[in-house]
Amino acid sequence: AALTGRVLGGARCFGEQIASGPGSLVKQVEKQLSAGMKVDTGGELYASIKAMLTELRAENDTIMREAAELTQARAEDVALEEQLVAAFREGGGAGELAEILEVTDRINSIDSRIAGLRVQQLETSKDVAALKRSLARIEVNSNDQRLLEEIDGVLDKGTPAELAAARERILGLEAELLDRFDGHSTVVQATKKEIDLAVNKLRNLVLALRIRRGTIDAEVESLRGLLVSSFYAAQRKNAQLTRLRSMQADCGKEIAFLEQVLYKLSTCERVRSIIQEGDPQKIQAEIRKLSNEADATREAVVLLEGRRLEFSEEGKETVDALRAPECVDTVSPRTAQLRESLMKSLREEELAAQRLLALRGTQAMQMKML
Repeated sequence: AALTGRVLGGARCFGEQIASGPGSLVKQVEKQLSAGMKVDTGGELYASIKAMLTELRAENDTIMREAAELTQARAEDVALEEQLVAAFREGGGAGELAEILEVTDRINSIDSRIAGLRVQQLETSKDVAALKRSLARIEVNSNDQRLLEEIDGVLDKGTPAELAAARERILGLEAELLDRFDGHSTVVQATKKEIDLAVNKLRNLVLALRIRRGTIDAEVESLRGLLVSSFYAAQRKNAQLTRLRSMQADCGKEIAFLEQVLYKLSTCERVRSIIQEGDPQKIQAEIRKLSNEADATREAVVLLEGRRLEFSEEGKETVDALRAPECVDTVSPRTAQLRESLMKSLREEELAAQRLLALRGTQAMQMKML
């Protein structure tokens, strides 16, 4: 563990029991992974997420059955409404009108119930997506932990052939990640174009409604419906872009992790080979090289420690600003800007902590090789 710079176990979980709600489970995964804790596919958290996914999918099935039943009843009422409206326009009286109003009330009631079910289904689907991403993160972390344990053994007692095999294996994993990253990049570019189209559509709809300001008719109502729908479409595209960026960030972290392991493997191979040769000049040259690399690593640690402190202080200042009397109970562009600043400070401090963990692992390896 000292060589790899990762926590392999022994850390205590945050709380004795796993939180049960979908959002709580996702937060638990984020918290434990960010803390460098061991989270694997054989653990209670992974099993809890699996169970929650089964429960949510069953809930979704129930929602869809209820919605299908309501949709069938609605279709019958809509057909009846068409008949009654046709009869009324052909000379019907108060009786037909009363029936029309009764059917209309039933259709409106069903529409409200279906809308509620669709909102519930939407939220459930979001929970399923978030939990599936959490499962994938745990699986990646579990694979990393197993890889680290294997690499630690190879670094300590592995033969040259085992070191070379480990290096080739990691190079293969890195190539897969690079391909995945490039695939995400392609989808990101396509999504950004879709966002631009959605924004242009919104502008055109806003302009069309301003031209018709003061008019209330079927066309205006249709335009307003399209406007609201377009806002949600743009929101979905932005959410998709956020998810893609998150996946790219995860790929970037994994690639950086594998490159760190490759560096350690190659350094270990080189040092062992030089020691085996027994050439004093080569040994002295390697000592100088490792010393320079260790100095550079130490400088990076010191620099990042300073940046981490800055992010911490920025976060405290932003919290104080958000709790000021003029902001504490206010939702405004100013508070939104402050909230974004706080999110940035918190995330950057977290990432700095993770990078420091990796750097100190590299530093420990360099000192051991020296």
